[in-house]
Amino acid sequence: MNNALKEIKLMMSMLRDYFGGKYKKMPFRTMVGGMLALAYVIMPVDMIPDVIPFLGQVDDVGVLGMFYYLMRKDLRNYEDWQLSAPIDAEVIDIEDAD
Repeated sequence: MNNALKEIKLMMSMLRDYFGGKYKKMPFRTMVGGMLALAYVIMPVDMIPDVIPFLGQVDDVGVLGMFYYLMRKDLRNYEDWQLSAPIDAEVIDIEDAD
């Protein structure tokens, strides 16, 4: 479960950097796939209706799992980019701080 949370945080960071203009290498298929997966989960009309206990959520989890499987390489590419990107930091001269 800890790994899943790490991947979700990484995905959110990738989206934040993409929409913030810092990361420009997100493939179009990843964006469209993410939107379609999210729309499928949110939509009340599914292959298996959500009103059926347990089974109604299985298809949603399956769609999200398939999306994750397809975008794993994109997450690894983003992670590599993060490690190689310059750090945005403000340098403070402690002698002038007085």
